Amino acid sequence: MPRSKALSHTTIYALGNVISNIVSIVMLPIYTRYLTPADYGVAELLNMALDIFGILIGMRVGQAMFRYYTHAESPKEAKQVISTALWISVFLNTTAFAVILIFSTDITTMMFDDTHYERLLILYGITLICQALIEVPLIYLRAVEKPWLFFFFGVLKLVLQVSLNIYFVVYLELHVAGVVYSALISLLIMAAILTTYTIYHTGLSFSRPIAKLLVNFSFPILLTTVGSFVMTYGDRFYLQKTFSVSEVGIYALAYKFGFMMMILSWTPFSLVWDTIRYEIYRRDNAIKSFQQMFMYVTLGTVTIGIGLALYVKPVIQIMAAPEFHSAAEIAPIVLIAYLFFAWTNYCNFGIYLKEKTKLMFYAEVIAVIAIVIAYSLIIPRYGAMGAAWATVIGFLVRLVATELYSVKLYDMKLPWLRATALMALAIAVYLLSYFSPEGWLLSVAYRTLLVVVFFAAVYVLPILQKEEKTEVLLTVTAVLKKIPLFNKAAGTS
Repeated sequence: MPRSKALSHTTIYALGNVISNIVSIVMLPIYTRYLTPADYGVAELLNMALDIFGILIGMRVGQAMFRYYTHAESPKEAKQVISTALWISVFLNTTAFAVILIFSTDITTMMFDDTHYERLLILYGITLICQALIEVPLIYLRAVEKPWLFFFFGVLKLVLQVSLNIYFVVYLELHVAGVVYSALISLLIMAAILTTYTIYHTGLSFSRPIAKLLVNFSFPILLTTVGSFVMTYGDRFYLQKTFSVSEVGIYALAYKFGFMMMILSWTPFSLVWDTIRYEIYRRDNAIKSFQQMFMYVTLGTVTIGIGLALYVKPVIQIMAAPEFHSAAEIAPIVLIAYLFFAWTNYCNFGIYLKEKTKLMFYAEVIAVIAIVIAYSLIIPRYGAMGAAWATVIGFLVRLVATELYSVKLYDMKLPWLRATALMALAIAVYLLSYFSPEGWLLSVAYRTLLVVVFFAAVYVLPILQKEEKTEVLLTVTAVLKKIPLFNKAAGTS
């Protein structure tokens, strides 16, 4: 894929992905006004329960779909990869829902010490089936390079979810039930449309040989996902048992900013990176390309992270009720953990390239052991703040283990020293925000000045090479030219 085309597709995928996932961000002012921290915590725990069964019983076939779709020997075989993956995903996620349905009383009693939320858990469980019917078609759109269609469905999802959330949560004041109803209805509509589109283009054939390939490739990733779940959501369980559901709600709000950083940085990049990294590998200058791309994605992630870290406090003060304000001190720590997460997903290429996905599972096991120990030692004493630091520890251990395994298979010789220096610069600039003046306007102005200081330091310091700085400027200019408002301003200057 040419650089210009990759940039164009990345931009469109980024916008589509942001729009598709931004509902949790758009709704934050409403959730934190119309839901109590306890309500928000309950919604988080219900979501966690679904993820548990979706991971334990479901199968993440996305990476396998890319691998075998691009290597298909004929258009018919390529279509069979998609349709077979759809059959597998729907069957397994339906099985996961059936387990929730059968054991709903036991699950809600274990989570909340009563069965008050059992009906909501069952209704929410239906979304597991919808997720399978949405995930595979969206991967298909990426595989056939339909970024604008991907963007359209992102917009549609946003409109549906925001509208339904406003109706159920704000207008009808249904609290947690409103969150569940809006999610279920919007996902049912999206599943119906996307599945119809995919079946129309690929048919409903099922290939046992392809199914075996998909399962064999994905099973180690499934085991890795189990570990990832413990690392991402295990702290909620510790917080709920050690403190309260309200503490879970505050922590969940802080954690949203970690997800937000991924939505705005790594996730859109990965939508294109999953494919083009194999193309880069076949080039003569592959190592240099991998190194430069690593610095670009690090710069993008760190830039978004420092922006979120600097403005999280004034933003939460405006959009959230006072009982949520302590989340502002926790969010920047979560952002550090998710920078490690992005690095992990970049440096695991050697494992995917050599099809040694079991090594990812080994790295996950090591990280899970480390994070569970951290949960046990830190959370009982420091609560949500301790959960955030435990997450940093666990994600760092996973990063180190993954890199050590991956370089043995294919060493990209990543510039870790320069990447770490960029992270250290961002942390140093953030620490200056503790000297922010009182008053909302003065605080925002001071934090904006710190953003300027960060960019100036990146430009002056020898963290990026001259060639990389030039490439960044060209890329930013190319992206800005796609924005009509920028073009209009540039034309009048």
